Amino acid sequence: MAIHFTVSERQQLAALVALRVSKIAIARRLQRAPSTIFRELKRNCGDTGYQAGSAQQQAVMRHTHRHRKMDSPEVAEYVKSRLELRWSPDQIDGRTRRDFLDDRLRRISRQTIYNWLKQPAGSEHRQYLRFYREKPPLRRRVDPAQTLPNRPAIIGRRERFGDWEGDTLVGRKGISKPVLYSIVERVSGYLELARGENREADTANRILRRRLNQYPPNWLQSCTFDNGAEFAKVGELESVLQIEVYHTQPYKAWQRGTNENTNGLIRQYFPKGTDFQQVSQAELTTAESQLNTRPRKRLGYQTPQELKNKYC
Repeated sequence: MAIHFTVSERQQLAALVALRVSKIAIARRLQRAPSTIFRELKRNCGDTGYQAGSAQQQAVMRHTHRHRKMDSPEVAEYVKSRLELRWSPDQIDGRTRRDFLDDRLRRISRQTIYNWLKQPAGSEHRQYLRFYREKPPLRRRVDPAQTLPNRPAIIGRRERFGDWEGDTLVGRKGISKPVLYSIVERVSGYLELARGENREADTANRILRRRLNQYPPNWLQSCTFDNGAEFAKVGELESVLQIEVYHTQPYKAWQRGTNENTNGLIRQYFPKGTDFQQVSQAELTTAESQLNTRPRKRLGYQTPQELKNKYC
């Protein structure tokens, strides 16, 4: 659902308000948070109550006014000069309320500043922020049948061997940079660690196929990945390896908890920012071997290698 109210929603809201329906009930009818309904009524009610047409007009004017403030040379110069002094958008917002108490046109909200910084015109001034993080890219859509809610419960209960989780560890930023691919068996915690020259889907498939193909069918029940672009073609492994493939829900890394915990252990050897181009195969093999022979409390202090030898 869109963040902002549509004309249709405002018409429905006006009708429900006229019928004296409670705000909580209106929120349920419109599938909106109650706080959203309260805020909409507070901001756009006129002398005659809430009217859809006037509410829409007020919202449009407010939106237009907010995004054009940085077109004012005076406002833009004020904001830019303060950003260059390492002021945060919040500090600039608060200061304009003191410096321009009687001039609303010179006052500017921190959200307007952030919106401007996201645009090309503000790109040069992002460097002055203490923190700036781009909005995460939208994840690709996957077949609903392959998402975690449709994964057999037996996998979550760790009642059989052969259910794997896969992920990517990034070193230096850039899709062309070498990365590590980690594949972990859920019951034993046994790790397969390999370097790939990039994060492209074909590269990921080639590495996954090579690493998993060495196991017998009873150790190839399923494999769960996230929605990263490098795993866009893992569905092909189903026919090649006769293994079920699933994806976690977007931005829910904890749904691959075994893999995430193992990645934390791998980072003891290769901290974030490591240039994997400079890591030798011997170093990768050593890290993989040491992790697979490290006793684990949840395994009764057995090692992943010992369990692998027992069941594979």
